[in-house]
Amino acid sequence: MLFGRQRRPRAGVAVNAAEGPLAAFSASLEALAERIAPCVAVVEADGKPPGGGEPDLGSGTVATPDGLVVTTAAVVAAAARLRVRLPGGRALPARRLGVDPASGVALLRVASGPLPFLPIRAGAVGPKLGGVAVVVGAGPTISCGIVSALGNVFRTDARAPLSSAGGPIVGARGELMGVATLTVSGRYGGIAGIPAGAVAEALAAIARRSRDRPSIGLKGWDQIVEESALERFGLLPGRGGVLVLELERGGAAARAGVLPLDVIVAAGREEERIGCLNDLLRALDRTAPGEEIRLTLLRGDSIVAAAVRVETDGCGEAIG
Repeated sequence: MLFGRQRRPRAGVAVNAAEGPLAAFSASLEALAERIAPCVAVVEADGKPPGGGEPDLGSGTVATPDGLVVTTAAVVAAAARLRVRLPGGRALPARRLGVDPASGVALLRVASGPLPFLPIRAGAVGPKLGGVAVVVGAGPTISCGIVSALGNVFRTDARAPLSSAGGPIVGARGELMGVATLTVSGRYGGIAGIPAGAVAEALAAIARRSRDRPSIGLKGWDQIVEESALERFGLLPGRGGVLVLELERGGAAARAGVLPLDVIVAAGREEERIGCLNDLLRALDRTAPGEEIRLTLLRGDSIVAAAVRVETDGCGEAIG
């Protein structure tokens, strides 16, 4: 049917409803889902603090046949245990290889293979404004829209569940455009994504640190801090700090006098304001193993300083 008057078919001409652009588009989506869904896994994050606002279920894009899985930092943040549930239902423990704070990309390893995978290549062609964007999440789920805005994080108008975070966003030909990262709220809504080229750069950064990752022997979680408390101690206001949840026994932070429930609010020689876990990770990345990093801690109604010697976590591996 055209806009306006409906044109009648000529006499003697059969009309096949299965033919036409919508039918072709539907068939293309079905073929795309069948090809991409086996490369998408469920990422289960156990042991997160209640009320933290972070998802405990997400998606993962299988990036290599030997079990490297890409997801987002929000999915794996502060998780005590990680599992990856592969298409077909098999669940395997997952090991966190690293997080790239700048992009929010996280990399996991599962002991399995060979697996169907979506290669993530440096120099990949990124999304184009107005291009078709297909979001494939764990389940599997599939949502379709267009690329509505470009940037370091691109936006689509595809509506998808929160559990799609970490899953691939592909184009009409099945090419990887990026990895879904969050649901955009506000006037338009939709799914946002990290461009494939930025994901490849993040994986390269994680690989560079994989044998020599800085660690101070603690687990932390983003914590809101009242601005009045920060102002009382002459600290710049911000989003909050990092709550120390757990200390490695005999680890660097424990030896330096850091205690559970301390809140890290500044770090480094310049006492850089630490407002969240990603800020702390960036500060550690700028500190070489063997050097000390000064932590400013909010402990009850007091401010405490601790000089912590940065070590490596000793669990790096080559990524290729």
